[in-house]
Amino acid sequence: MQGLSPQLTENLMTKIYIVLITITFTLNAIALKSMERDFFNDTIDQVSKTVDLVTDYGANGTDAKDDSAALQKAIDEMTATSRGGKICIPSGIYYVSGVAIKSNVHLELDKGTTIRPENESGAVFSIGANSAAVSNVSVRCKTGEAGDRFAVDLSAVKPSVSATAVMAQNVDNFLISDINVVETSTVHSALRFNMATYNGDYFFPRNGVVKNVDDFGAHNGYGTVQVGGGTHILFDNITGTGGVTLRLESGSGGLKAVSGSMFDIVGRNITCTNGLAAVMISPHAMKNGTVDIDGVFSDSCRSAVRIDRGDTRNGSSPGHFAADSVVKNVTAVYGTNAQLKFGSCKWVPVELRDQISAGLNPDGISYSGPACCAVIYTAFGEEEGHFHVTVTNVNQVGFDYQPQKIMFEADAVPYRRRPDQAKGSKSKNEKKKK
Repeated sequence: MQGLSPQLTENLMTKIYIVLITITFTLNAIALKSMERDFFNDTIDQVSKTVDLVTDYGANGTDAKDDSAALQKAIDEMTATSRGGKICIPSGIYYVSGVAIKSNVHLELDKGTTIRPENESGAVFSIGANSAAVSNVSVRCKTGEAGDRFAVDLSAVKPSVSATAVMAQNVDNFLISDINVVETSTVHSALRFNMATYNGDYFFPRNGVVKNVDDFGAHNGYGTVQVGGGTHILFDNITGTGGVTLRLESGSGGLKAVSGSMFDIVGRNITCTNGLAAVMISPHAMKNGTVDIDGVFSDSCRSAVRIDRGDTRNGSSPGHFAADSVVKNVTAVYGTNAQLKFGSCKWVPVELRDQISAGLNPDGISYSGPACCAVIYTAFGEEEGHFHVTVTNVNQVGFDYQPQKIMFEADAVPYRRRPDQAKGSKSKNEKKKK
């Protein structure tokens, strides 16, 4: 822009892009109101009974005692009624772990309520975990205004421990919304959607909406949401700091029992800051269906979008996603706090590699360093394990040393660890060389 310094021009362009992204996300939110009804049929107004966790079941949001039994009792009694029930959880801090949500039960938490795990590992809430199908359920904030949230605080969980806020498996017709998760690089994503085994058969979460969820402090290898499997699920307004915000990765070894695990997955308005990527599409050996992503924003991430080729990690031949999969309206803003494992450093422009940190991040496996580009697309090609995703309207701001918005496997430049750098987990190539 004439008359402005390069730095001022870059700052102004960044602000303009952020404003445009905000407008786009707002318009998408309006359109999504009607779209949600195709994914989730809300039954909360049809319940037989409404109860209060404190006044009716003796939970206490002002002490540090375990309230898991009180909440589980409320759930068990509500699911036994003819049309289920709504459980209201007043503002406070509740210590809860290992609670199983059952059919026709809706949890409605006051704005500002905090849930802390009583046990350090495992899921705070599970839905259909290797059980008979659970249907018509929700976990949400008692929303008086847009933006109201409750919190799941995992910050006391050690980085090496496996913990998650919600695990959804054999569930049909569900809503999970209005959650802020705080963690310190715990193992596993904040919300997980995986396969269940029950009576010798296999089931996945289906027909659901997940919206208005944020995760702060994620591990490079995890993030806000991980989908190992699911059918007809909408993810909207999902944000995260660290890791991958929407990780569509069918990588579990247990999936060897099926040929495909993800079908009709829709993502809207996905954002990541100081992480690996906002969206990751990685089939491993699963022959998956369609993914439809619209509205991706990253600020100081390795890339906004990562599309990985298939491999044989959990099957005999490389997997893929359907050829009608799309990713559109992507914006990446440059920064120097991206999470980079050793194997990711090959995407960093050579001119910027001295900015990769010497020490490791709290997750113990990644460095901090420069963002690389908007899209890294290693699945592109015709060879086995490669597949086609239509990627359109890609923008990036501030990438002075990387004008290429979409990078392919051939664009990577090998990286040698500097003598001053700590060693985290080694890449497969490093292990082979030894």
